[in-house]
Amino acid sequence: MSASRDGAVTPASGSPLVRLVGIGKSYPGVRALESVSLDFFEGEIHSIVGENGAGKSTLVRMLAGLEQPDAGEILVDGRAVRLKNPRAARRDGVSFVPQEAEGISTFSVGRSLMLGREGRWINRSRLSPAESHVVADALGRMGMTGLDGNAPVSGLSIAELRLCQIAGTLVDPGRLIVLDEPTAVLADADAELLLGRLERLRESGKSILYISHRLGEVLRISDRITVLRDGKMVGTFARGEIDRVGMLGLMARKQGGAARQAAPPKPAPAASASVTPRLSVRGLSRDGAFRDIDFDVAPGQVVGIAGIQGSGHGRLLESLAGAAAADSGDVTVDGVPVERGSLRQSLGAGIRLVPEERRTRGIVGSQSLSDNISIGFGSTAQRRFLRKPKEERRLAAEAIDELGIHAKDIEVQVRTLSGGNQQKVVIARVLRSNPGVLLLCEPTQGIDVRSKAEILGLLREAARSEGLGVVLASSEFEELLEYTDTIHVMRAGEIVKTVATCDATYSELLEAAVP
Repeated sequence: MSASRDGAVTPASGSPLVRLVGIGKSYPGVRALESVSLDFFEGEIHSIVGENGAGKSTLVRMLAGLEQPDAGEILVDGRAVRLKNPRAARRDGVSFVPQEAEGISTFSVGRSLMLGREGRWINRSRLSPAESHVVADALGRMGMTGLDGNAPVSGLSIAELRLCQIAGTLVDPGRLIVLDEPTAVLADADAELLLGRLERLRESGKSILYISHRLGEVLRISDRITVLRDGKMVGTFARGEIDRVGMLGLMARKQGGAARQAAPPKPAPAASASVTPRLSVRGLSRDGAFRDIDFDVAPGQVVGIAGIQGSGHGRLLESLAGAAAADSGDVTVDGVPVERGSLRQSLGAGIRLVPEERRTRGIVGSQSLSDNISIGFGSTAQRRFLRKPKEERRLAAEAIDELGIHAKDIEVQVRTLSGGNQQKVVIARVLRSNPGVLLLCEPTQGIDVRSKAEILGLLREAARSEGLGVVLASSEFEELLEYTDTIHVMRAGEIVKTVATCDATYSELLEAAVP
């Protein structure tokens, strides 16, 4: 094989099973992919690496039939195909396993594996003899010979569930298996087991597209590695032609030939012995999620938690907000202890969480903009759970003006707004609920560049003017460099590096965050 900085690596012989030619994809204000060409061959593991926003997820969704390209074509065995939905993708030989290790808890293992692949007549409670044979074969190829196909999905561990998801792809006649961050939810021992199973599948002739932030895994199992940056191919390399340092260097966004370092933010009060922190965390641990977390947030500070997929930064914020109980450690707000796992105490202490999944956990899409801003614990538009319509309308009008929410009126349904405006509605609600500490998980995910700047600028100004403590957990390191005062880097559930933002560089954060 030979490597190229502007094209795919082609093996010495054989034709590609799947070929992407000149693939392009745009969303409003974002060019997700630009002229990407890739080949996938039988009996190989081809990994794609890149930081968040590089275009990996968009590429995966196209192969899974969940998105359609704006330009270019997809070829299977040399034949142009249109993967218009997941069923069409499976029919054309492409099977997809998403990041989330999920299953239908009310189904059996076998019925879950056969979902969407059943015949005309099915028995929901038990597998037919033919189905049992197919399921047993798929589980056996993943090394799960002792698992009964009629066992309930609800009894599986996370590792077993992940192996079953991949076993489900073996039920199809397809030959390309697309895996999106398959080890992100696994402990090291379970991840090692999975990698061994993937190597066996490769030996059996399967083609595997492997997406992962864990560069050590990528280097170990990949026959070829493609690096994406800002939606473009940087290069494709055969085994042994690139190392971890080389991948990190190619992944990092560059400006003027060097890794970008944002200008330091405006000065903010520093946490010190003479200032009682708005938020103090000591020894906080949650089994399987994070461990021994220590940090403080002073009044007026914006503290960044930098982490990639699977680092534990999102789960940390859930526990700080009382939405999930930690196993040990202490959390105090303004010097007052907050009971671990108590949502009511956390809310009463002034902790407010802006969750990552705003559409499912941050807004009520069918309700109006006015309703969404007014609802919630601590809202000034309520008194003893009685609504005050005049106050609701006033708050909504103020939010539209102060936060720059683009909406035709305060009665518009929030689900009709853009992602950036939906996020502004969530932030407007928490700012009007007497917060002392704001926790934000990936607050700019899926938002256009202008809205990102508006939202992050608003948060920093709120911290300065109102003395709030703000914790911003994000995989967008450039944003942390521009809008925070201190950055803690999380990797595999631990804080591995702490730096003052004014002294930090993008490459330094990336190096610390990537396993």
